[in-house]
Amino acid sequence: MATVRLAVATTHTSHPAGTVGGNWQFMISKEGILHEEFFTASIPALLTEIDAEGEYEAEAYRLDEHVNILGVKAYAKFTIGEGVLIETAGTLSVEVL
Repeated sequence: MATVRLAVATTHTSHPAGTVGGNWQFMISKEGILHEEFFTASIPALLTEIDAEGEYEAEAYRLDEHVNILGVKAYAKFTIGEGVLIETAGTLSVEVL
């Protein structure tokens, strides 16, 4: 069993006046079949347990109050296997305000 943490590096995008941000949706699939689906209201990250080894795909995106997708979908592929995982640097994002 592996603990998987999905986290979205967010950015600000412009939308029409009156648009209200809603939940974040996360989906994990294996071999094209939906494995797990989650919704979270405020924090664009989640932890879950996955007990089967293999290749997985994850996607995440923000919804508006009418369940329309805001912005782009974020995708990632990952593998759960017998190796040891050590956290190392991945990406760094900078936003100048």
